[in-house]
Amino acid sequence: MTTVTSGLRLDRLTSLRFFAALLVFAFHSTAFFESQARDVLEGFFGAGRSGVTFFFVLSGFMLAWVHRQSDTPRRFYLRRLARIYPAYLAALAFAATLWAITDPSQLYRGVLAPFLLQAWVPDATYYFGLNVVAWSLSVEAFFYVTFPLFARFLAPRSTSFLWSAAGIAVACTIALATIANASVDADGLAANSFTVWLAYYCPVSRLPEFVFGMILGFLCRRGQLPAINWCAAIAFALAAYALASVYLNAYSVVALVMVPFAILIVAAAQRDLANVRGLLTSAIAVELGALSYCFYLMHHIFIIRLAQPGIRELGIDGAVALGIAFSLSMLGAWLLHKYVEVPMERRLSGR
Repeated sequence: MTTVTSGLRLDRLTSLRFFAALLVFAFHSTAFFESQARDVLEGFFGAGRSGVTFFFVLSGFMLAWVHRQSDTPRRFYLRRLARIYPAYLAALAFAATLWAITDPSQLYRGVLAPFLLQAWVPDATYYFGLNVVAWSLSVEAFFYVTFPLFARFLAPRSTSFLWSAAGIAVACTIALATIANASVDADGLAANSFTVWLAYYCPVSRLPEFVFGMILGFLCRRGQLPAINWCAAIAFALAAYALASVYLNAYSVVALVMVPFAILIVAAAQRDLANVRGLLTSAIAVELGALSYCFYLMHHIFIIRLAQPGIRELGIDGAVALGIAFSLSMLGAWLLHKYVEVPMERRLSGR
C-alpha cells in the first residue's frame, strides 16, 4: 500500500473554495433582479446553494488529509475554534449591528447563533437569524464535534470497508432527497417547513457529505483512489451543476452534485500531488481561496441591505447593486481576514 505524505499543500483545493463561495453569492444575488432577468439568472445560478455541498465534502476531505493519529480531541477542537470562530463572531456582530439600526425586532432571531446552535431548530426564523449563511457554520461545528470519533473509527479500516462506507453515505443523501422530493417541489425549496429543514439544514442530514469527504481523504492518503483526469472532472462537475440549475428539485441541492464535486476535489488533490502548476495554483487564486471563508460570511449581509425596497427606489438595483455588493463583500472579506481571522487564529492556536 502506498501512503501519500499528507503534509503537502493542496493549493487547488484552496483556490476552488472561492469559486464555491461565488456560486452561493450568485445564487443570493438574483434578489437584485426581477422578471425575465431574474428568470435567466436563476437558470444559471438556481442551484448556487450547492456550493455549500462543495464546502461540506471538502471540509471532510481536508480534515482527513491532515489528520494525525497522535492528535487529541482537545487539540483538534481548539484548532477548529481558532480557525472559524473569531471571524464568524465578528461577522455576526456586524450583521447584528445593522439589524439593531434598521430593525431591532429582528435581533431575537439570532439568539442561538453565537453558540452555533441555530441549525438545530427546524424554523427558518432561527436558523437564518442575523446572518443567513451562518446556518452552515452551525452544521460545520457539528461536523467538528463528530470528527475525532469518525476519524478514530474510519482511519484504520480496510480500503474495501471505506468504499462500502462511501456508498452508504451517498445512498443516505439520495434517500433523504427522495423523501423531500415527495413533498417539496422546486418552488418550495426555500419554504420554511420541517421537510425543508430536515433535508437541507439539519446538521445530522448533512453529515453524509462530510463523512463522504473524510473517506475520500483517507483513501487519497493511502494512494487508493483511481487517477482522475482533471479536465474530465471539471466537465463532470459543471455538467452536474448545470443539470441541477435547469431541473431544480429536491435532488439538485445536494444529491445530484455531491459525487461530481467530490470527484473534482480528488482530481484537484491528485494534480497538486503530481506538482502540476496551473491557474488555480497561482498566487492570486490561492489568496482568493484564503479570503473565501470571510467572503462567504460577509456577502449576504450586504446583499440583504442593498436589496431593500428603499435602496431600490434610489436606483441601486440589478447589475449596479450586484457590483456594489460584490465590491463591499470583497472589501469586508479582506478586512475580516486581515484583522480578525489571521491574527486571532495565530493567537488562539499559540502560533
